[in-house]
Amino acid sequence: GIGVNEHHQNAYGMMPSPIVTASALARRTSRIKIAILGSALPLREHPLTLAEEHAMIDNIT
Repeated sequence: GIGVNEHHQNAYGMMPSPIVTASALARRTSRIKIAILGSALPLREHPLTLAEEHAMIDNIT
């Protein structure tokens, strides 16, 4: 499996949207499980937006 996480302004580099990264990975593989390990909910405008984005990944896969 592969895990992606949300990072902002740190030494590891920028990964502001784990959902975009997970979507890109999902389009390239069908056998690996992908886990989104953390999304900063307070940075989102509305919690429903996060739920919609996760549902879209489910539709892609």
